[in-house]
Amino acid sequence: MHSSRWLSVPLLLSLSLATGCGSGASPTTSTAAPVGGGIGGPAKCTPGQISKAVSGAVESRNTNAVIDGRNFRCADGWAVARALVGEPPNQVPEVMIFEAEGQFWIPKDREAVCGNPPQVPQALYGEACEPD
Repeated sequence: MHSSRWLSVPLLLSLSLATGCGSGASPTTSTAAPVGGGIGGPAKCTPGQISKAVSGAVESRNTNAVIDGRNFRCADGWAVARALVGEPPNQVPEVMIFEAEGQFWIPKDREAVCGNPPQVPQALYGEACEPD
């Protein structure tokens, strides 16, 4: 009886690793690490959630923004999206940075999070902070 209990621990560990992001996972579909707990779980790095965050970030400017499902990346609870902001045909490209807080992606000021020292993870620094 004890041996079956011990065998289940490695099995559970391998199952939990198999359901997480592997090294072959695309950065645009990985689950972002939560910064804080949330009722709905951690923020997810999915096209739908990042698109919602981008739209919410420009709402106060009384405009809209769209992203292509491939124009964002996430790492260590942060996301960077390249969006087209404004009304067609006058859309302008904009780099937007978000930090996961619970189940939400919170927009961050690019200058503030790219300062010295940067808050943005090294994996996203080039896309987020270096000039285009």
